[in-house]
Amino acid sequence: AWGQQEITVTPNHPLFTKRGWIQASELTYIDLLSYPVRKITNSFNHIQLPVFINKRKQGGGTIPMGSGKKLILNKETGFAIGYYIAEGSVHRRKNGFINEITYSRHDKDSAYPERALKALEHISTKTKRQKAKGCKTTRDIINDSILATWLYETIGMKEFKTIPDWFFDCGEDFLRGVLIG
Repeated sequence: AWGQQEITVTPNHPLFTKRGWIQASELTYIDLLSYPVRKITNSFNHIQLPVFINKRKQGGGTIPMGSGKKLILNKETGFAIGYYIAEGSVHRRKNGFINEITYSRHDKDSAYPERALKALEHISTKTKRQKAKGCKTTRDIINDSILATWLYETIGMKEFKTIPDWFFDCGEDFLRGVLIG
């Protein structure tokens, strides 16, 4: 594409052009590659977080976890989610149960996690900060298994994080927050 870096694709790879979606093998020298413009709507202003069932090891039975809290989808929540995409992770206990969200950062960069924690305080106030000795990294941790599991199931973890399509139905303010985060 003119003015862009060269890309390499297989012949059957779909590419978007002024003619619409075509296979790479059908490209001509006059085709301009582009990205389809996503329509942003305001269909959602909150998400109801699920209630998970936790099986107890001792005493049998099950116990519900979480109260079906609302995650408000505004610019600040978008920031917290965007910051999770960039710098966050979820952690599992030894039994495989996801129990916390961690934002790792340089000691001096405290404004980002503080903003993220403040944005999520309507969901969880169980937070802590860990500073390792002899290291310039600090971990800001949210101990909330419901929110951590939701982030894992919705966005993913490590190098496999994705932005779900339904984010484009959460409004421009929310998406701006995601980009800033």
